[in-house]
Amino acid sequence: MPKRLLLLSGLAFLLACSQPISSEKPVDYLGFTPQLDGVLDSSLAALPSRQFGYFSQFNNPPTDTIPVSYRLAYNEDYLYVYLEVAADSITHRERGFTAGDGAKLLVGMPKDSLTDEFYELVFSPSRKQNYWERKRIWTYNVETVVRDLSPDSDFATHSEPGRTGFEFLVSWRDMKPYHPWFTPEIGMNLYFAKGIGDTITNGYAMYADEGLWDEGVKRRAVKQAFALPEKTNRLRLHSQLTRHHSQTGELVELAVASIAPQTTTTQLRVLIKNAAGQPVYQQRASITSTPRFARQRIALDLKKLPPGPYTVVTQVGVDSRPRSASLTIFPPVDWRAAQQALARNPKPALQGARNSLIFALQDVTDKLSRLKPYDSGEALYQQQRQFQQRLKAFEQGHDPYAGLRQNHRRAYRSNLDGTYQPYSLKLPADYNPTKKYPLLVVLHGSGVSEENMLNQAWSDGSFIELAPLGRDIYGCYDSKAAQADIREAIADVKHHFAVDKNQVIISGFSMGGYGALRTYYEQPQLFKGVAVFSGHPDLLNFWQETSTYPTFWMIATWPASGTRQYLFSTAKKTAFRTPCWKKRPPSSGSTAPKSS
Repeated sequence: MPKRLLLLSGLAFLLACSQPISSEKPVDYLGFTPQLDGVLDSSLAALPSRQFGYFSQFNNPPTDTIPVSYRLAYNEDYLYVYLEVAADSITHRERGFTAGDGAKLLVGMPKDSLTDEFYELVFSPSRKQNYWERKRIWTYNVETVVRDLSPDSDFATHSEPGRTGFEFLVSWRDMKPYHPWFTPEIGMNLYFAKGIGDTITNGYAMYADEGLWDEGVKRRAVKQAFALPEKTNRLRLHSQLTRHHSQTGELVELAVASIAPQTTTTQLRVLIKNAAGQPVYQQRASITSTPRFARQRIALDLKKLPPGPYTVVTQVGVDSRPRSASLTIFPPVDWRAAQQALARNPKPALQGARNSLIFALQDVTDKLSRLKPYDSGEALYQQQRQFQQRLKAFEQGHDPYAGLRQNHRRAYRSNLDGTYQPYSLKLPADYNPTKKYPLLVVLHGSGVSEENMLNQAWSDGSFIELAPLGRDIYGCYDSKAAQADIREAIADVKHHFAVDKNQVIISGFSMGGYGALRTYYEQPQLFKGVAVFSGHPDLLNFWQETSTYPTFWMIATWPASGTRQYLFSTAKKTAFRTPCWKKRPPSSGSTAPKSS
């Protein structure tokens, strides 16, 4: 969730200043890569200037509308976007893609209504060098991921009297499988946030999409046509895998698209390397390119390759730049036999391991069922391999989790409903079961799980650190299930590890900061204290635009205990007249919000 919370009134982003532009206007093909400097090159002046279909001032005081337009183009390597704003300068704010100035680009699979297959890329100009949110992949297929774009993708800005330009080059390889030469349909939406004065932000978008400020929801990606090249002054050839993972022995193909000034035959080399970087497979194919754009496929015979992660390197001729892509080959697994092995009751000392393995089995098979053809699945391959190794040790009568100190995932069987619920755990490096250790409970933020929370240090290393999932991705740990999960996760850690029961601290980051306050409020007898690393003390009311939930702005006596006091009184209430991400924690207790 944002470091600085931004306010959105009940007014949805549906104020149209004109009809939506036609999604059938094709994006022009460029036979070159534009110079990236924030200035529209003279060679690009003929690109159609497009007007945003939707505009909103949210709950701002009326301001003059600042004209903003955009232009689109592409080539085989990049999507090109140029934004032009009738302003003398850039308004620099954190998270300019919501607070202004900044942009969001949605590229995905268009569907009849909303789509759950997309990339949301965010861009924020900043005066700070290496600003971490300058260019990021924010969301991928509904899930919040927040990871870096590759160095191939970048943007630049330029200001002069009366005009500011924002110029973007986004590598198609950062948005696989989407590429106009291979993907039958590509959906797009572009949003620009313009900051005005100290607090105001106005919003412009190609199409109305209330999900612009939501997390974990389907999104609006309207089909966008792309013009295919009709002629070229040199050979243009691009290739990509038809799928990035397979089962042992399954067919994998390389799709190739090309066009040339005259009929030309070119050698395409395919080299596959294993995880150690050693070549294990090589294939050459003759590609015939003509003055007419065409596609073809090359079958890769990978039947002799053992399971594992690989890198597929393709190169046209000897002078072109090699291109690489990830490929994972999964081994066959007898999942039914694994279930049967875990169905047998082990000796009491292995019951905790059994619970953890049952959840791990459910988790890996669920992820396998949802894996898209364009996902490499390398991390999932490693997770599957780890599960198989731990299951083997378990069947031999050993605890596969014994001796682990670094962050790892365990699980318990919930007394609430009998499901297996995960939590992440990290022990002190010098953990000794004959000693007692304080316990730090860390609640995760919105849109993510607890799985990676303990990869960073939250204490000085002398604490046992616990991060519960809490069955709560967006609900601020308000539900009965969330509070039960926190309580049961703590109980499970106390049962299996040497916890000082009088030294338990509840803490949290972002949404988890409010969750820590709420949990301390609900169950103060469990904790010695509460620590908020980051969080809004009235977050749930803020998101739901109500006043029905507990708020922690002021010092007050804790109703649950009658004695403990809340020490967050220095927080200052601030309302920014800008949009925010709104979560919709469902009242039914389900783990996912309704889509917009």
